[in-house]
Amino acid sequence: MSIHRVRGDSMSPSLCDGDFIVSFKGRLRRFKVDDIVVVQHSLYGVIVKRIKEVYPTDSFALIGDNPTSTSTEQMGTIEKNAIIGRVVLHIRRPHLPARNAP
Repeated sequence: MSIHRVRGDSMSPSLCDGDFIVSFKGRLRRFKVDDIVVVQHSLYGVIVKRIKEVYPTDSFALIGDNPTSTSTEQMGTIEKNAIIGRVVLHIRRPHLPARNAP
C-alpha cells in the first residue's frame, strides 16, 4: 500500500492537485480498463493515469482524464511492473475558506 499526493491536473476533474490517494498492488491483482493507477514512468516519474487499454502481453495504454494531460502516444506502452498500484482510496484536499481582506 502506498500513499501519494496528487500533483498537477492531469486527472482533473476526477483527481485534483493536492488531493491524496492510496494505491494497492496485490500479488495476484489484475488491472482492467478504467482502473486509476499510479505508475513509475521512465520519462515522467511517478504519474497517476487511467488504464485505457489492456494488451495480452501484460502491458497497458494509459490516459489522463484532463484533455491537456500527456497523451497516450507520448507516454507509450506501460509494462505491468511499472505499475505501483491501483488507486483504492481518494481523499479530496480540504478547501480552505477565503481570507478576509484587511
